Amino acid sequence: MPEQSIRAIYSPVLFLHGDSDILIPQYYAQRNFDACGSAKKYIHIIKEAHHQDLGDQGGAIYREIVPAFFRENMRDSG
Repeated sequence: MPEQSIRAIYSPVLFLHGDSDILIPQYYAQRNFDACGSAKKYIHIIKEAHHQDLGDQGGAIYREIVPAFFRENMRDSG
């Protein structure tokens, strides 16, 4: 189960998931988020996004969240 493996992840993690994803239900993203061992974990559910259109549906929010996550966490990695 993914939530067992993700417990061992301590690096920063950004979970992005579409609320209209029919391939992987949204509750799996939440379960993985909850199980993640990282102290720096973030989840963002993108409205009306499916499995492969997170960037398109997320628009400006998506284009802000992803680079901000990397800027913040690359700075911490030294």
